[in-house]
Amino acid sequence: MEKLAIVGSYNQDITFCTPRIPLPGETVKSTGFFTGSGGKGSNQIIAAHLQGGAPAAVIKVGDDEEGRAIRSLYQKLGIPTDGMLTDPQEHTGVAGIFIDEQGRNCIVVHGGANGTLSSNEILNVLPDDVTLAGFQLENDCEETFAAIRALSARGVKIMLDPAPARPLPDWLFPCLTFLKPNEFEAATLTGMPVTNRQEAERAADALLARGTKNVIVTLGEKGCVIRGTVNAFIPAIRMKAVDTTGAGDIFAGTMLARIAGGDTLERAVQLASAASALSVTKKGVWQSCPTEQETRAFEQQHRSDAEERV
Repeated sequence: MEKLAIVGSYNQDITFCTPRIPLPGETVKSTGFFTGSGGKGSNQIIAAHLQGGAPAAVIKVGDDEEGRAIRSLYQKLGIPTDGMLTDPQEHTGVAGIFIDEQGRNCIVVHGGANGTLSSNEILNVLPDDVTLAGFQLENDCEETFAAIRALSARGVKIMLDPAPARPLPDWLFPCLTFLKPNEFEAATLTGMPVTNRQEAERAADALLARGTKNVIVTLGEKGCVIRGTVNAFIPAIRMKAVDTTGAGDIFAGTMLARIAGGDTLERAVQLASAASALSVTKKGVWQSCPTEQETRAFEQQHRSDAEERV
């Protein structure tokens, strides 16, 4: 069993449902509109919580209505808010999301208070007994990297979801116990094409050679590749997508929760894949995240169908 913490971003999401994603200079009428909580860090925190991971949460918000709303939501869900910091000078992060009729999305983010979360703040608010920590790249990257280096030196296991995609410093890779890129992020990190299982395996091996202990490359409906202490391919459970926003975060949060709970890496990824597949059948981000019980029931029902396609 591991003591889990997740550090990252929070954004207030403003979502538009449209027939298609607008082209540059084009105006498209929306068929629906809703707001909700988002940000990769917060999405993963809520997912891990719903999956039974009991994460310590570290995010930073503004002293505004949006910041107070996420504090209230965490309290309602039973997520501790000890690590929720406030910046009185910056607005809470905001994201504009467009979702088309196929469930595809594009997103624009204004980071706001997310960009002022420092490594010292992270290290000061994290519980001393944390043994597993998850990060993403929506906060200030240099501060995130500094926190990862310090925690890794203490023996804390680190999972990095390298999104938004960007190159990483060479010294960072040996600090990572788990690196979880999607195909685009894996291509950015390696300079190699990543469009199928074989290319994902080659990219993962290249990342292992840089010092990371385990690499999990997600390929959407094509499944995901695990390389490192175990080598495996996990076929995807294919569902008709209504909204894919946050599916990768639900994958990451579930995977962290299951590793913290004592599951093997392969089993954790199987359940993360199932939670992600189930989430795309509903609109919203955290609202679409299944519980641990729902995920296990869904995975048991559909896993054999996915395996038959391999």
